[in-house]
Amino acid sequence: MRGIVPDEEQNDAAVIAEAALIGAQILLSSDSHLIETQEHLALRETLRDFHVERSIIIARPATIARKFSR
Repeated sequence: MRGIVPDEEQNDAAVIAEAALIGAQILLSSDSHLIETQEHLALRETLRDFHVERSIIIARPATIARKFSR
């Protein structure tokens, strides 16, 4: 995935691509490689190349729970 994830983590790239292509808005993962991909501008460019206009949020379950719990 254009150097967005390390070569040895290509399964992570497939997870991101699949989630984005099915229209997922949030991808929950504890995998740091997946979470770090959000820092790459190339991720948005790559998704746009495949007509995915929405950005996908990739976060740890605990992070999402903290943000949305009272």
